Amino acid sequence: MNPVKEILKQAVDEGKIPGAQLSVFHDGIIEEFNVGKTNVFDETSLVNSQTLYDLASLTKVVSTTTLALIALQEGKLHLEDRVNLYLVGFRHHEVTIKHLLTHTSGLCADDKNYRSVRNPKEMLAFILEKDLDFVPGSFVEYTDFGYILLGFILEKIYGNLEDAVTNKILIPLNMSDTCFTPMKKGLASRCAPTELTLDRGLIQGEVHDGKAFRMDGVSGNAGLFSNAHDLMNFARCLLLGGAPILNPQTHGRLLSSYTDGLNLRRTLGWQFSDHGVSHFGDHASDLTLFHTGFSGTSLCLDFKRRIAIVLLTNRVHPKRDNDAIKGIRNAVHDAIFVSFDEGQRK
Repeated sequence: MNPVKEILKQAVDEGKIPGAQLSVFHDGIIEEFNVGKTNVFDETSLVNSQTLYDLASLTKVVSTTTLALIALQEGKLHLEDRVNLYLVGFRHHEVTIKHLLTHTSGLCADDKNYRSVRNPKEMLAFILEKDLDFVPGSFVEYTDFGYILLGFILEKIYGNLEDAVTNKILIPLNMSDTCFTPMKKGLASRCAPTELTLDRGLIQGEVHDGKAFRMDGVSGNAGLFSNAHDLMNFARCLLLGGAPILNPQTHGRLLSSYTDGLNLRRTLGWQFSDHGVSHFGDHASDLTLFHTGFSGTSLCLDFKRRIAIVLLTNRVHPKRDNDAIKGIRNAVHDAIFVSFDEGQRK
């Protein structure tokens, strides 16, 4: 871990990120490391194991994808189900649950007109009115809108989305610090702040993502807050077979690409090993799942090496125009993979 620690310390010293939490699982052991500050305006705000980070789009894989897999496992959802089976106003009859999970639905990458939306009901209406940008299944276009729809679909199945995520994922995996809307739960002081904005001020304890903010902080695309310790419980669950929340057959759905032949390789929810496209390191194996969050978070699962890497930062603090995390993340992952491989050769 020493080279990795130096990479992160240097990144903090150079002002590329305020601070970070790192957790690495390998050879049956977990190593954790905290560095830097949570708040650049407060020298005393040191990152510790209790710091909560806005996971941003990691919510898509930790809660939404996983809950969808549980629904598949329970027979309450099927990959080939048409979206309008659950959302009657959705007029694109050819779009399926699998299209939403693999970002191949045809829904656009983004539309800033969502900013006129004020609540979840209006967000659903906004998405239902959208045309498709391409034929479903013909192209991979990463989009929040598909995952927001998945959140609405899962609410049709389970009722309250937050309760379902808590009861079916967080509690079984002992993820006691992971939650939506930490400010409402009195946990804002533990949260690493994100962006300093004109309209919302310094965002702390509320979701940074604009769409999830308009969804009252609980959405299929973003909204979860967590720390590296909790996320490692989740990562180890997937890395080691899915128990106690997924059976082997359901877990196996994650271990192959559903979009081979298209522009990007994706499995259900996750980006699948796709070298030269993603930022999970040049030395990751060809059986690696990966996802990032806009706020500066990432999860990497290398199933061949049985290595899990959780890296959490608030790289959008105090401003979002900072993409240094891409290089930092690559360097951290490569240092871990190379160190592991060298250890295996000795």
